[in-house]
Amino acid sequence: MKSLTLKSPAKINLDLRILGRYPNGYHKLLTLFHRISISDSLRMVPRKKGLVIRCSHPAVPVDSANIIAKAYQELLARFPNLPGVTVYLQKKIPVAAGLGGGSSNAATFLLGAKKLFKLRLSRHELDLLGKKLGADVPFFLSGVTQALGYDRGDKIKRLPSKTSKFFVLLAADHGLSTRDVYKALPAKLPAASLTKLESAVRIATHFLDRQALVEANAIFKNDLEIAAFKLQPEIQTRIQKAGSLGASLVRMSGSGPTIFALFSSLKEAQGFARRVKQVLKNKVIVCHSF
Repeated sequence: MKSLTLKSPAKINLDLRILGRYPNGYHKLLTLFHRISISDSLRMVPRKKGLVIRCSHPAVPVDSANIIAKAYQELLARFPNLPGVTVYLQKKIPVAAGLGGGSSNAATFLLGAKKLFKLRLSRHELDLLGKKLGADVPFFLSGVTQALGYDRGDKIKRLPSKTSKFFVLLAADHGLSTRDVYKALPAKLPAASLTKLESAVRIATHFLDRQALVEANAIFKNDLEIAAFKLQPEIQTRIQKAGSLGASLVRMSGSGPTIFALFSSLKEAQGFARRVKQVLKNKVIVCHSF
């Protein structure tokens, strides 16, 4: 069997709303996912037995704590005679950054294993496996550029993006635990209407497709920002600074701490990146829709 190398792209959340809590403690969400071009690389090499993970980033575990290892165990339970595989993971997506790197790696591994070992897995079966691994995994399994995420964010409905978007990511020196961010949310959450919020998000995407970024920015929101600001106040400072440097649409992605600024052209994104590098010490990444 030959080896297989796949790209594992990141995502941003253009919008993220908390609609309530389930009895099991998980939060009910409405979010707008958008895949972006910054990607990790997964090289999968078959072996006789078991999983071995080699990773370029020292902060990423290579044992059973890695989400790829969890994905392999799920496949092994479904296919007891599954061959082994060595995964060489080249990380370019910042870790614990709100960009879905781990979830993307898990989804890419599942898709790669299906192809590499010719596994009989339907789209529905893949989605069920993905939901077990993480709320963002089904989005990456879908392969679409943009989609709405419901429930925990794991129920996906495609929402086409009619124009390519350009982004400048401002990474943080330290990552944020998604669990810690959710724990920092207020105990009592305001009531929200899914129908009204979904309508607002769809309107905002129409503004984006017409390059009306100011109007889209007035609608888009990330309800996790208030909790993330408590844990890392500098996130709010970076958002304010990005706005003052000319970003019309700027938000935190996911549970943070990465923030993104959105632009209609590569030239605008590159110009903003040059300006922000002179003011902030954060890592700056220019990317586009994937």
